[in-house]
Amino acid sequence: MAKRGEKAVSLGEKLRKQQYDAIWKEYCGFLDLTMQDYMKIQNRLMEEQIQLWSDCELGKSILKGRRPSGIDEFRRLVPLTTYEDYADMLLQKRSETLPGNPIIWIQTTWEGGRHPIKVAPYTRSMLDTYRNNVVACLILATSREKGKFDVEETDKILYGLAPLPFATGLFPLALKEDIDIRFLPEVEDAVNMSFGERNKEGFKMAMKQDVEFFFGLGSVAYAVSQSLTGSVSSGKSKTSFSELLQYKPKMLKRILNAKKICKKEKRELLPKDLFHLKGFMVAGTDNQCYKDDLEEMWGVRPMELFAGTEPSIMNLSPKRICSIIMRIPRSLLRPILWMRLFPGRNMSL
Repeated sequence: MAKRGEKAVSLGEKLRKQQYDAIWKEYCGFLDLTMQDYMKIQNRLMEEQIQLWSDCELGKSILKGRRPSGIDEFRRLVPLTTYEDYADMLLQKRSETLPGNPIIWIQTTWEGGRHPIKVAPYTRSMLDTYRNNVVACLILATSREKGKFDVEETDKILYGLAPLPFATGLFPLALKEDIDIRFLPEVEDAVNMSFGERNKEGFKMAMKQDVEFFFGLGSVAYAVSQSLTGSVSSGKSKTSFSELLQYKPKMLKRILNAKKICKKEKRELLPKDLFHLKGFMVAGTDNQCYKDDLEEMWGVRPMELFAGTEPSIMNLSPKRICSIIMRIPRSLLRPILWMRLFPGRNMSL
C-alpha cells in the first residue's frame, strides 16, 4: 500500500517485478487478521463514517438535530431505514447533500411500476476500495493455498455481467485501473451489444484466443455454458477458412482433441474440454442451484461473491476462504463450519 503522497504501484507493475509476496500481503493480508484486529478496524471505519454522515444534509435529515458521539449511541439514536428515506435526495442526484462527492451513480431496480429504479452514489474512495476488493477476488479465485495465486497481465476474462450503469459494470473498469487484463468482448464494444450478443461474441473470441477467467451471474453462466456445449457439439457453429486463420494453434489442437475424445466417450462436449480456467467467479442470489453443474461443465468450482449495489462486494464463499487458509479439503468443510457455528447440534437437522 502506497503511503500518503506516494504514487501507488499498480498490480501489473508488481507482477512484472514478480513481487508476489507483496501482492498477497496488500490484497489478501486481511486473512491473517484476528477477530479482535478485524473488529478494531471495522469500528474505526464506522466511527469515521458516522462523523462524515452526521455533518452532511442527508445525515441531518435522519438525525433530526441529534448527534451521536459513538457507535453505541448511533445505534440508539438512528432508526432502521429503507431506501425510501433517502429517495428524495438520491433520485435527484443531489450531490451537495452527501458526505462525499460522487464520481459515478450506479443504477438498479427498485419496486417495479411505482419506482422502477434506484440509484446509489460512488465516491472516489469507494471506487478505490472496490478496486482493491476486485483484485483480491481475482487473486483468491486462483488460489489453492495461502500466499499462492496465478494471475498474469496476459490473462483474459469472459465477462457475463451487465455493463454500466449497473454495479457489475464497475468490475472491468476497476480492474483496468490496476492491471491490463483483457475482457472478452472488450468493454468498449460490449456496451453497444445486447446481452445475448455479448455472450455469443465473448465465447467466439475465447474459442480463438483461449480464456483464463469467467465471471457471471450463476443462472446466466449456466445458460451460456449449455448454449456453448450444444452449439459446438451439434456443429451448428460454422467456421469459415478465414476465421480458422484467426485461431491460435493451441486452440485448434484443443478443439480437435476435445471432439475426438467426446466422440469416443459418446458424450457432449463441455466447456472444460476447451478451456482450462484459472478462476471462476459467480454473483447473484441463485448460485446454490447452479454451482455443482457449473463445476461439472467447467472443471473448476465457482467462487461465490456476495455483493449489492449499495454496499458493493461484501464477502466471498466462506468454504473457499477456509480451504485457502487452513488447506482443508472441501468435502470436510461443511461439517467443520457447522460444528463451529452450531456446537452440539446435529448437522442433519
